[in-house]
Amino acid sequence: MADTIPTFLLADNAEHPDAVFVVHTQFPRFILNLANDELEWWETFAKEDKESATEEVALWIERATEFYDNEVNKYTDLWMRYCFGIKNSFYGLTVWAQSLLMPSG
Repeated sequence: MADTIPTFLLADNAEHPDAVFVVHTQFPRFILNLANDELEWWETFAKEDKESATEEVALWIERATEFYDNEVNKYTDLWMRYCFGIKNSFYGLTVWAQSLLMPSG
């Protein structure tokens, strides 16, 4: 089953409407609240592991944030393709906006 669970997951919660959470499912497991950079560890560390994990916090936050950015870009691109039916979504949006500004004929 561990092979089918992604390393990172996105999560939200109705009780925290302004927050988006990134869940890291592999060691060291944690949840990062992107709204305030609060990090909640889901591990019990031995002293030597805790020191190592603490040193690498910035790296884990960076990886989680990169994951979030990549996922949002994928969703945005899919949404634009769905809305405009054009492979290059930025180009499609530009063409659409220009069509609104330019008189036809």
